[in-house]
Amino acid sequence: MNPNMISIEADPRAPVVINLVGLEYTVKPPKTALAMKLAIAAKQAEDDPTSMMAAVDQWISLAFGKTNAAKIQKRLESNDDDLDFPHIMKLMEALIERATGNPTSSS
Repeated sequence: MNPNMISIEADPRAPVVINLVGLEYTVKPPKTALAMKLAIAAKQAEDDPTSMMAAVDQWISLAFGKTNAAKIQKRLESNDDDLDFPHIMKLMEALIERATGNPTSSS
């Protein structure tokens, strides 16, 4: 090993099994840097539905992957399914808290 080299390795992001309003999914948490950026953008855009939806949609794609992201989007668009944006926001916060060890909310 080169004594003049600093080596920093990344821990693998382990998939997490979640229960999201009655259905079980396995998600790969987005990198903390991306997840926090998207969560902050979504929170700041609460008065701008288009921006909020764009940030949440991007986060869903990163966390759930293409196939399950499409299923989540279908659930969000169905009036017969109780899944809604506040649930996704809670999931975003929970995964960030898990990754960082720091609560993002008081709940």
